[in-house]
Amino acid sequence: MHAWPRCLLVIAALLVGVCLHVSAVTYYVSSSWGRDTNLGLAGSPWQTLARVNRARLRPGDIVLFRRGDLWRETLRPGSSGAEGNVIRFGAYGTGPKPVISGSNSDSGPLVRDIGIDNNEQSHVVYEDFDLRNVRHGLRLYSWRAQVRDVTLQNCNVTTGPTQPHGTMSAGVYASVNTGSLSSITIRNNRFMPYPTGLEHWGVYFVRGVSDFTIEANRFGPAGEDAITIWHSDHGLIANNAGGGNGEDTIDVKDSHDVIIRGNRAESDREYNIVVHGVDSGRLTYNVTVEKNQCRQGGRGGHLDAGIALLFVRDSAARENMVEGAYGSGIFVYDAGTGGGNEISFNELRGNGTGRATNAIRLKEVSEISIHDNHLAPAPQRDAAAVR
Repeated sequence: MHAWPRCLLVIAALLVGVCLHVSAVTYYVSSSWGRDTNLGLAGSPWQTLARVNRARLRPGDIVLFRRGDLWRETLRPGSSGAEGNVIRFGAYGTGPKPVISGSNSDSGPLVRDIGIDNNEQSHVVYEDFDLRNVRHGLRLYSWRAQVRDVTLQNCNVTTGPTQPHGTMSAGVYASVNTGSLSSITIRNNRFMPYPTGLEHWGVYFVRGVSDFTIEANRFGPAGEDAITIWHSDHGLIANNAGGGNGEDTIDVKDSHDVIIRGNRAESDREYNIVVHGVDSGRLTYNVTVEKNQCRQGGRGGHLDAGIALLFVRDSAARENMVEGAYGSGIFVYDAGTGGGNEISFNELRGNGTGRATNAIRLKEVSEISIHDNHLAPAPQRDAAAVR
């Protein structure tokens, strides 16, 4: 046989070996009847999250946790998927979602801060978990890596108080050091944040998150906000429902190119939805607040509007329904830093329930477009005008 055909045969054999080696595998984990010395396959599951964390997973692999089982550990994967070929962590069997708990007993104190630590991995999906008694349900943090394409969906997330460690708590916490987080999706989850005191959130993006989607989630009352987005960009916050928060249902600050659409918020102590500049009046722009339903904002009697645009530019509140706010339905405050904002086609009903004020209140606004809003009066008050 000539040397060239022999080389081709060797290369072909190597390619076949590589294809076999990277074929996707489904692994199984059961705390109740698995063993870490098992193969991790159907009928021979692993037992602990520690064993899963040591696994060298490959793109396309799936790790399934037995429904009804409980783990008092942190899931911390050590492998990334690939573009279009994610690693998926989910559930198998029947019954309640598999539980990852931050306490050593059902009623004991929190001893682990994190349910799932993404560990700078990319192209990963987490779904169908019950994350409870933790300070961070899912922690997304990047020291230096370019982390992208991470999804949390169809999960229940219950977070605890900041004490005894003194750190904030959030169902999802996301931030960066010098790296980046992009293409982050938080979808169809049920969040139960710690309900009293500041520093407790449902979803808290601190900085460096781009191209994100937060949609179709339900939130119980949070001590601070259901959703806070800070120093992030190019995102969609859509069709979420929450209320009764210590501050706001949705708080977007020092961020740009964000759409807030179709959300339901009610009975918040401060605003239902607020978009504002905090560190600088030039950092918040191109934010659209549209088609949301806001009820009974500002129940604490301070910061008492349904929707507020504060120190923002080139942003809009349009086609929202705002009713029953303690103060104004919509409040805009520029203080010389805003401009190019629009308030249009909003339905404002019965606002000013606790303080006589205008349905659309303006403060230090030099340039704004206001048109085609429908203003209905508060009980026993005249329809409020624009000031």
